[in-house]
Amino acid sequence: VLPFVDQSREKDQDYLCDGLAEDVLIALSKVKGLRVASRAASFRFRSPDADVKETGRRLGVEAIVHGSVRRTGSRLRLAVEVVDVADGFEIWAEVYERGVEDVFAVQGDVTRAIARALKVEVRASEDASLAAPADVEAWDYSLQARKFFYQYSKKGMRFARELFERAIAKDPAYGRAWSGLSDCAAFLYANAGRRPEDLEQADAASRRALELEPDLAEAHASRGVTLSLRGRHEEAEQAFETAIRLDPQLFEAHYFYARDVFARGDLEKAIRQYEEAI
Repeated sequence: VLPFVDQSREKDQDYLCDGLAEDVLIALSKVKGLRVASRAASFRFRSPDADVKETGRRLGVEAIVHGSVRRTGSRLRLAVEVVDVADGFEIWAEVYERGVEDVFAVQGDVTRAIARALKVEVRASEDASLAAPADVEAWDYSLQARKFFYQYSKKGMRFARELFERAIAKDPAYGRAWSGLSDCAAFLYANAGRRPEDLEQADAASRRALELEPDLAEAHASRGVTLSLRGRHEEAEQAFETAIRLDPQLFEAHYFYARDVFARGDLEKAIRQYEEAI
């Protein structure tokens, strides 16, 4: 799943484009029978003119999903296409025009349509993974936060933390926002002075994320990071293993697991986890 292209007149919806593509990617990764390249891998290919065959070869995939987004006020136009890497021909395409408040239903429709086009059935238990936050503004804040989060800078993390906090204020039951908040606080603790209050926030937010969404792989990875920073390595290992069981393609779980076991001197396991992350 490649990043979607922003076709809005103001060209200010890149966070929305990335967020929609990432949410579709995450939903597809939970469908049994599909192996989906991770965000860390596929989001390197941003050019809308990129050669499909070459992109597919480099990602090691058989099909590419790409699309475009146009947001006009409260209206959203999402065009999505699935292309066969082998011959470059279109497998499936559709255009969705809805109100922004219907965006979660559209994501579910897109995921199910892509799965059907690839001849994979979405089971009811997997469809539940498409559950959305109760408030569309919470989701929008969370998407903006993720844009700054992926800058991996102190300034970006502080912006991201504030936006995740706004998302939580809109929807206190939004597990992914709590997980994101924990990741921001953990990053700032490790890279911006090791302030105890940052670690406390990371700890509390990761526990809250797990309370709200116990099957959310990102929440277990966030918990693993916090436990690792606290020196509770056996518990961290259990958290990372659970995250990987829930989502074997979750880059952050493998990467931070590798860092944790490296710090403990288990170099063989660190190598394996770094290789998985790569």
